[in-house]
Amino acid sequence: MRVLDKMIYIVAFLGPLMTLPQLAEVWIARNVAGVSPITWGSYFILNIFWFVYGITHKEKPIIIASILWMVLDMLIVVGVFV
Repeated sequence: MRVLDKMIYIVAFLGPLMTLPQLAEVWIARNVAGVSPITWGSYFILNIFWFVYGITHKEKPIIIASILWMVLDMLIVVGVFV
């Protein structure tokens, strides 16, 4: 159980990090073909609920992951419109 509790912090960072190639494609390559702002905006809204859940239950991995996801989701949405 302790190993799993420690590993979940790694997962909390790795999951959002997997979005970095999409973020680079939007911001660096300036290629937004096939990127849906509705989808990424929906991810942002859903992550608000995860964030509130994490705070309510005092679950740091969920709080960390949801904050990272919200930042990345919003950067992608903004990048599509910029």
